[in-house]
Amino acid sequence: MFICKIHCVAKTDHLETIQIVPGDIISVGKTIRNKVRVLVTNKGIGYLDSALIETNFNNYG
Repeated sequence: MFICKIHCVAKTDHLETIQIVPGDIISVGKTIRNKVRVLVTNKGIGYLDSALIETNFNNYG
């Protein structure tokens, strides 16, 4: 699990957006073509660029 430190946006399967703000917690799933499937707590499932996870998130717990 990771905790957000910089605002970013994940895209859902239906091309909607999920706003991820500092303090939000995500769980990471499998990677598909540099996109990582993430579960954003209380917001839903979306896809983030793998580089964003390295720069915008810290380990949680």
